[in-house]
Amino acid sequence: MADTDFSDKLKTTVEVAKVRKLVRSGEAREIRLENGLSLREIADSIGVNPTSVYHWEQGVCLPRGPHALRYARLLDDLLCGGT
Repeated sequence: MADTDFSDKLKTTVEVAKVRKLVRSGEAREIRLENGLSLREIADSIGVNPTSVYHWEQGVCLPRGPHALRYARLLDDLLCGGT
C-alpha cells in the first residue's frame, strides 16, 4: 500500500472517530441547533433520511461508512464558521 493510501485511510478513520465522539457526547445536535439547521437539512446535505440523523443524535445508532464521513465534514464546516 502506498504511503498516500495509508495516509488517506488514516485521515478517514480519524474523521469518522471524531464524528462518533460528537454524536455520543450530544455535541453534534448542539452544533446543528446552534447553526439553525433542521434534521431534514442535515439529512439532505449528507444523503440520508432525517430519521437516521435523529437516531444518531439520540444515540440509537452511530453513523457509518460514507455517511459518517460526510456528516463529519459537514459538522467540521459548521464548527469553522458555517456553510
